[in-house]
Amino acid sequence: PRPWVLGTDLIKGEVSALFAAGGSGKSSLVILQALSIATGRELMGCKVYGKRTVWLWNGEDGAEELGRRVYAAMQHYGITEEDLGGRLIIQTGDSMPINIAYETPAQDRQRGKDVQKVSIDSQMIDWIVDTANAMKVEVVMFDPFINTHQLNENDNVHVNIVMQAFKKIARDGDLAVQLVHHVAKGTLNGKDDGGSADAARGATSFINASRVGMALQQMS
Repeated sequence: PRPWVLGTDLIKGEVSALFAAGGSGKSSLVILQALSIATGRELMGCKVYGKRTVWLWNGEDGAEELGRRVYAAMQHYGITEEDLGGRLIIQTGDSMPINIAYETPAQDRQRGKDVQKVSIDSQMIDWIVDTANAMKVEVVMFDPFINTHQLNENDNVHVNIVMQAFKKIARDGDLAVQLVHHVAKGTLNGKDDGGSADAARGATSFINASRVGMALQQMS
């Protein structure tokens, strides 16, 4: 059996993708997923496979705003610190910037011109895996995907390189990894068929490299 963590959305050793339009509630949904996994409570109507430690990283909100959103959800669902039992770890891009892949200047000797070389921060990848294992984390959520790297999100080769790095994190650490991403303008807005993997913004290699793809659509 596959080691599912939450419904059929998150699975250990694999990468899941959640994508939706801006302002549609992606971050709120991710917080609810994290609370559900940390408490073992079925807050979303789908099966939770035991209590697990979750590492939630947000690259857009500051610590105060992220804490405010988490505690608001806890208050709404009647969740206490005792219920969490220290199984929810939240961090922001301010305290822990993540840049898994980036471009550096290089020289193409054969063509005799300067080019941009893609570099992977293997130390960052190893640090994430080692830190997660040390804290007994089983689920890591990165919100949003665009803030975890500096490559071109419209380039299939570039995005595939980043996705392979996240898949390495998932497999080496035996972690369920979730990446939160935006969609192209005008999609998943309640006016189309919705649920399409093609709605994810940028290169198709993002969704193709994910084990699970989830599209969050606004209600019509």
